[in-house]
Amino acid sequence: MFRFLTRNWLNYDILKVFRAEFGGIDSVKKTTLETKVLHHDLLMRLEDSLFSLGFAVDVNSLGAQSSLDATREQFADTAYLRAKGWCALEDFDRIYEITKNFNNLIGFVRRSSVEQAAGKDPLRARLKDLDIAGKSNTKEFKDVQAQLREVERLTKKELDWSKLPEELFDGIRCWIDTLARHRLNLRIVPFERYPELQLIANLKRGCFVDDDLDHLLYGYGAQPNIQLSTYP
Repeated sequence: MFRFLTRNWLNYDILKVFRAEFGGIDSVKKTTLETKVLHHDLLMRLEDSLFSLGFAVDVNSLGAQSSLDATREQFADTAYLRAKGWCALEDFDRIYEITKNFNNLIGFVRRSSVEQAAGKDPLRARLKDLDIAGKSNTKEFKDVQAQLREVERLTKKELDWSKLPEELFDGIRCWIDTLARHRLNLRIVPFERYPELQLIANLKRGCFVDDDLDHLLYGYGAQPNIQLSTYP
């Protein structure tokens, strides 16, 4: 279909690129990495052919026009797009797992802040000092105990109030199971002038050289200071 497919690209000694780099790892991991690198190289050749045949355009090179519609019109009929910009990685499997422990996580954060604001640690420390001093039967000890119980009551009330209904998380998981199971989206904003203009791509998790996407998600962050690019 495309001219590059007629080349005997296997004659290129691509394996030299990673023979030294992948030394010392087990054979299964090495084979997997080599396969992915070769696939990525093939995709780069495919991209070059799409551009040379006029089937693809670089969105950023077209530039933002005077209006959103005019900007979108430049590539509305193009089959393949290449872009760079501010990105969001939407990992629905990760969202699915987060819903299982969200309330517990919120509870931990809220408990820490509420107990600190209520002075729970100083109350515990005072009870310990009084007990060591043999004053566990004094009025002061009982007063501090009562204060500590009140803090516990307020903490539990605050935690119960801050929890979201589990039915909400059941609904989110049902929605993901039905419509977006194992979906990994890349959402990109190529022009800061038009943040509502977004390109979205469905990524294949198994095609990443590093299967643990948490490294990428943590590294890029929710509020990144660099743009992601599809350029090599």
